[in-house]
Amino acid sequence: MPHRWQTRAALIALLPLGLAALAAAGPGTGLPGSHASPAERSMQVRITAQEATRPTPAGVVDSALRPIPSYRTAPAPAASVPTAGGDAPVNPAALVGDVVQYAPGPLGIPGIMLNAYKHAADLMAQVQPSCGLPWYLLAGIGKIESGHASGGAADSRGNTTTKILGPVLDGHLAGNAVITDTDGGALDGHASYDRAVGPMQFMPGTWNHYGADGNNDGAADPNNVYDATFAAGRLLCASGANLSDPAATTGAILTYNHSMAYVKNVQAWAHAYATGAYPTPSELPPISPDDKAIDAPDGADPAPTPEVLPDPPAPAEAPEPETLPGTDIPATTVEVPGLPPVQLPKIELPKIELPCLFNCPPPPPAPEPAPPATDEGAPGAAPAPGQPAPAPPAP
Repeated sequence: MPHRWQTRAALIALLPLGLAALAAAGPGTGLPGSHASPAERSMQVRITAQEATRPTPAGVVDSALRPIPSYRTAPAPAASVPTAGGDAPVNPAALVGDVVQYAPGPLGIPGIMLNAYKHAADLMAQVQPSCGLPWYLLAGIGKIESGHASGGAADSRGNTTTKILGPVLDGHLAGNAVITDTDGGALDGHASYDRAVGPMQFMPGTWNHYGADGNNDGAADPNNVYDATFAAGRLLCASGANLSDPAATTGAILTYNHSMAYVKNVQAWAHAYATGAYPTPSELPPISPDDKAIDAPDGADPAPTPEVLPDPPAPAEAPEPETLPGTDIPATTVEVPGLPPVQLPKIELPKIELPCLFNCPPPPPAPEPAPPATDEGAPGAAPAPGQPAPAPPAP
């Protein structure tokens, strides 16, 4: 299916048809009045051009729903409850789980998202080991697409607490494609046009090609961080290339979003997460709004996925703090971003006895002198200092 750049070319080619249709329709159907902005006049021309070419409108990506082998897509959610701000609706599926605390990852990756990225990479290593998908490439995409699921706002099952939705692709934003509805609004909540869904921002048509169950709950849901990251791995590896090759990695990211600015941002953050060093501003060129919505699939099929895969790892219990011998000082653990924690060796502190200076106990008494011997041959008392030794007895 065409990418957005092909869509824009088709729309430009149809502009003369739209102008001709306006002229034929008479003065009552012209462009907005003199107070309309250039953007509004341009949008009216595009909409009129599309109406003139129905029933096969240019720039509209049609995608039939395709079932996922060995999986079922998530059921249509119940009526969503809008948040106080009226933006992202509450995700009904998230109400069944609790918010879970995982150890955070390098450079501010929320713990549950780090768990999801690594679990998806582990699953791809089993399903398609030749791909060599690293977890930090998924983290780079998750950073750009949703800020790691809006800062890791997900429950213990990986369901995001609110639905992360992109703009409706009805042509009202400059540069956005027009993509008519492909899922009846079941995933994106809009029955007329599509929009990107979930922490990895899948279009409904793309999700129905690559979506998968990453946490063994029996459903493939783009609003679940485990399902979404696993599906992103299936998409990145669909070409069959080995992602240890930089050129293959660039090509894989371009299938996710056809924008070199997007590729540079993803690669910069992926390298940052792998090394623990923040990217420089020169590595992060601006990304236009339409570069943050995944394209419809081009037909590359993902690798087959077995019926049962390992469950995501549960958060490990925090170990009891160790202390140095004879003290209540905890042992020191040094954490360097991108490296495993290193615990410093325990140090046995030597016991040092300082001399007493105040309120000291009395010194121990001097030992008693030995009594003089009386038996013959026994040694007598020692002579006083300065006195000659006594003469031996006469025979």
